[in-house]
Amino acid sequence: MENLLKELAELLERVQSINEFLLKDIATEQARGYLHAQNCVLVADLIDIVKTHKDEQCQK
Repeated sequence: MENLLKELAELLERVQSINEFLLKDIATEQARGYLHAQNCVLVADLIDIVKTHKDEQCQK
């Protein structure tokens, strides 16, 4: 579980770095809104991955 959390944290850091770069270049509010929505989906997916992994560990 510890390794999984470390990997997810590293992934989130990379995504945040990419987002910061993209936000500097995105001129329209609509594009920023789209990026924000995609980030929300990504975070939800990551939370599901962690919960699934945790549930699998608890069942062992």
